[in-house]
Amino acid sequence: LDQRFLFLETAIAQPHGRRIAWGIEATRLACAYSVEALGIERIETKAYAYNTLSVNCLKRNGFTLEGTLRQARMHGGRRWDILVFSALEPEIRDALAGDGFTPMGFWNIPAVALNDSADATPDPSSFASASIEVSSARSRLAR
Repeated sequence: LDQRFLFLETAIAQPHGRRIAWGIEATRLACAYSVEALGIERIETKAYAYNTLSVNCLKRNGFTLEGTLRQARMHGGRRWDILVFSALEPEIRDALAGDGFTPMGFWNIPAVALNDSADATPDPSSFASASIEVSSARSRLAR
């Protein structure tokens, strides 16, 4: 996390969930949490060229095709490309806003500042206060 870089993989285990946008929502939530709570500035992912649902999901969430690993995967008796995508923090925020995705303010809890020193250790009490605030937000939503 000190490089503010993340590799994303999204898998939908239930076949009926693939056609009702669970992948889009799971990717959107992972991106929102990564940017807003963890301070991630770059997210990278890969998708098989034959998986058009994944490719469309990534594009919808603001990912840009960066490159192709040509014929890197054998599937169904033929070789397929693996597509490499990435999204930068401003692109993720734009995609979230463009879709009408509400910012997740309850994740914007002051956290220990990330720095480049290897000995930076977060204060455990910051996690406790974050947990309390999230629990309070959830109980308000449940009412």
